[in-house]
Amino acid sequence: GAANDAAADTGGITVKSGDGDKTWQWLDATDSWTSSEHIRIPDGKVFGFTPDTNTHISRPAADTIAFTHGGNQRVHISSTQTRIGSQAATDTTSHTIQLSGFANDDSILSLYNPTSDQYESVRQGFFFKNSNNNATEFARIQSTAMDTTAATVKGDLRFYTTNGADSPHMGEKVRITSDGKVGINSTAPAAKLDVIGDTKLQGNVSV
Repeated sequence: GAANDAAADTGGITVKSGDGDKTWQWLDATDSWTSSEHIRIPDGKVFGFTPDTNTHISRPAADTIAFTHGGNQRVHISSTQTRIGSQAATDTTSHTIQLSGFANDDSILSLYNPTSDQYESVRQGFFFKNSNNNATEFARIQSTAMDTTAATVKGDLRFYTTNGADSPHMGEKVRITSDGKVGINSTAPAAKLDVIGDTKLQGNVSV
């Protein structure tokens, strides 16, 4: 049929209001419809895609948003919990963050840094902080890329804690090197177990 001017650039629907016009407008520059007001979806409805009804965003309950792919929830965010993975629709842990894999598959959290840099410039880890107004960091588990060359890739795993003497900086307490050496208070262990400081062993020791 004939072209509809409502779909021309900046065309659309305008509702006159004493509080200001309310518009639903088409913009060529963004190739999209733009609303001057909030858009809210009623209960039982989803924000989805015409050719793929198995993929959508929904609100399964109050204060909850869910992302569904392939007909199954993959992300479920509520006021008390964030669930990610194949079991996102079900609370299987009662913990704040739940990560689940498919049946008979591993559940793995991967930390990825898209760089070929190495040594101390490339660190990934888990930081533990509190919320006493300054977000003090009190412990850390960290990996360090010691060599990113494909044929000789190497990485260390380090454990940090802090106390009054260390604050405000972390103090490294344990390091596991790429060749399997473990250092306690040693950042360069020279043996399978390298301890700097007093050591107490209880029980039998076999040599």
